[in-house]
Amino acid sequence: MKKKHITQKLLRVLTTSVVVGGTAFTSVSHLISPIEVAHAQENVIKQNIAPIAMKDIEAPIVEAYRGGNNSDYYIKGRGQANTKIVITVQQQQFEGTVNNDGTWEVVLPIRVSGQETEKFTLILVDDQGNKSKETMYTHRGIYIPNPYLAADYGEISGDIFNMFEGKATARVGNEMYEGIIENGRFLIKTPKLVVGTKVELKIEGYHYSDKTSLTVVDRTVPDAPEVNDLTDEDTQLTGTGEANAKVTIMTGTESYEGTINSEGNWSVAIPKQVANTKLQVIVTDAAGNKSTPAEVIAKSSKWNAPKLNKVGDSDTEITGTTEAGAKVVATIGDQLYEGIAGADGNFSITIPKQVAGTEVIVKMTKDRKESKESKEIVEDVTAPDAPQVNTISDKDIAVTGNGEVGTTVNVQIGRENYTSVVRADGQFSVSIPKQEARTQVLVTLIDSTGNKSTPTQTTVKATPLEAPQVDAYYEEELRITGKVKPGTNKVRLYVDGELKRTGAIDEKGNFAIYALDFKLPKGKTFTVVPVDASGKEGTAQISTVQDKQGHFELSIDSYTKDKPHIRGTVSEDIKKVRLYLNGTYIRTGQIHADGTYTIYAQDQNIPVGSQFEVRGVDNQERERVSQISSVSTESPQVDEYHEGDLRITGKVKPGTNKIRLYVDGELKRTGAIDEKGNFAIYALDFKLSSGKEFKVVPVSSNGVEGTAYSGTVQAMQGDYSLQVDSYALQDTYVRGTVSSDIKKVRLYVNGQLKRTGQINTDGTYLIYAKDQQIALDSQVEVRGVDSGERERIKKEVQIKK
Repeated sequence: MKKKHITQKLLRVLTTSVVVGGTAFTSVSHLISPIEVAHAQENVIKQNIAPIAMKDIEAPIVEAYRGGNNSDYYIKGRGQANTKIVITVQQQQFEGTVNNDGTWEVVLPIRVSGQETEKFTLILVDDQGNKSKETMYTHRGIYIPNPYLAADYGEISGDIFNMFEGKATARVGNEMYEGIIENGRFLIKTPKLVVGTKVELKIEGYHYSDKTSLTVVDRTVPDAPEVNDLTDEDTQLTGTGEANAKVTIMTGTESYEGTINSEGNWSVAIPKQVANTKLQVIVTDAAGNKSTPAEVIAKSSKWNAPKLNKVGDSDTEITGTTEAGAKVVATIGDQLYEGIAGADGNFSITIPKQVAGTEVIVKMTKDRKESKESKEIVEDVTAPDAPQVNTISDKDIAVTGNGEVGTTVNVQIGRENYTSVVRADGQFSVSIPKQEARTQVLVTLIDSTGNKSTPTQTTVKATPLEAPQVDAYYEEELRITGKVKPGTNKVRLYVDGELKRTGAIDEKGNFAIYALDFKLPKGKTFTVVPVDASGKEGTAQISTVQDKQGHFELSIDSYTKDKPHIRGTVSEDIKKVRLYLNGTYIRTGQIHADGTYTIYAQDQNIPVGSQFEVRGVDNQERERVSQISSVSTESPQVDEYHEGDLRITGKVKPGTNKIRLYVDGELKRTGAIDEKGNFAIYALDFKLSSGKEFKVVPVSSNGVEGTAYSGTVQAMQGDYSLQVDSYALQDTYVRGTVSSDIKKVRLYVNGQLKRTGQINTDGTYLIYAKDQQIALDSQVEVRGVDSGERERIKKEVQIKK
């Protein structure tokens, strides 16, 4: 028995027992294999120790019992290698095998309840049926650490690893509070706990804890502080928060601190901040709890800059919005332009048109506070003018023309586009393939800002006929002559871009176009254009009228209806004169040796005011010069007119419809003509003085003025004075006195002659008026008449009640 005792003692030396939280765990630092035991026996024999019997097996050691929420539980430990381990729990057996390294692990498809103590019985059995002693293992559950306490919400809570059910109990003073453990968390509701209160906490069940004493601490986070507005001029940030707490202001990498006073107000000195800088403000209480940060953004001490609408180089106004009623000032260079914002905040400032790229700066002022400035660059919104495009023929390989310098030229032909740039001289050339005649071509200019011109549309033309040869053409020649190139069917004459006449071509290609009637003067340009059989025009030939050869002048004397001949003068190179009415040749007149001519015209009965034409003909029967004149009305017969006379009188010649009075070249009055041809133009109001000139001009029915009569105002002759007494309503007579050269007096009421009165030998007169129903507002005149029945003076009658 001594050898066995030594072996058992040796095995015990190699095992240790550990107690953790009241639970015994046994571990083996080195289990002895049978070979090692044999070696040990050999050593014992050498030392005169008897061999060890191998029938006894040490009891197994349990190291751990574990499990998961959704998996099987397992138990593991150590024992004699290659033995079987038998586990009994909850009246069920589970078996496993010890590995060569002496470790074992057995999966259990059950979980040991955490509501009561459970015991495991473990035994090892070798292949000869030898059994170890039993190992009794008690699984008390899982010990958990102290939970934490949340004081400000009136509850105790915590987390428990792998705990799914159980009960937690808390004592506060003499009061007990319980909570249920669910899904790894427990929660015990309590009244709100005061900081410093002692709380005892215990977890019971499969998971358990020792009784834990905790002291309630302040975990209540302060409310975020209230922060007052801040401007970029302020050096203090102020606000309110939890009394006696610390306030911290953070801006970028800098921070500034202060203390909230007992009334909850705080003020912290800070440097001036740039507008729009964001600052955070945090309150920290005595327990170190920090509030949620409050934010404030530094505002500009100035008004916000006005909002500007885009400004284009064609605009004459700057528009935008700002504060209602503000004064708005636009600065362009060194010029200032002002406006006032309306009640809706909109403003409009009148400016001259600006060049694209000009900077416009706008500020506003209100309540003696200025705003920030807004800037706008004048945009190029003006489209280029449409390009000028040269003619494109069916042989051309480029489109040419001129347009705005530096713009892009886009040539569109069907779906194809070809581009180039307008050169510094304003010219452009865009390469294109040859096009068929009548192909439509669109040419557009696009400036650097994308503004597009109106497209110029042109049509590809067939290769034109060559220009004709045009002979020199002199002023007043009848015809323009020349010779055309092959393929020409006819020629056209253009003057000032207007088609004047088309000329035929003889079999030799010569042409002659009558042109005398166009009266082309020396230096005038004209164009002769060839035309093919299809009507297409070819290349034009531009020529200039040369100075005329010879002396060709013609004049027409004044001609009145009753004269038999039209007369005038011609120069020496005029050999004949011809009369035309309404473009129709009438007859040829006679030229006398002294250069005068006569053409009989009385038989034509040309109406007064109608036009006629006289043409001069050279020795080659070419009409070289012409003049147009009108039939005039003869001058009227005008009576002598004296200063102070009421009217200018006289008699007109046949064909006169009315007469006009001119003084100093100004039309003063138009007079009518009676059936006998007499006229009388009232002129007293013009106060024409002695020696003053005047003209009386006859006018025909078609409004043409005839030959004027020029007269001179004569000195006044005789004594023409007139006095009128005031007239009371219902008086019988209008009374007064006249001078000796007044022979009659006439009564006019409201411009109408009513009666002629009697002049007495003593110069007094009476005009019966009681029957005229004169009223206070009636216009009553007395006019004095001379021995020639001419009214020489008039006076207005003053009417009384």
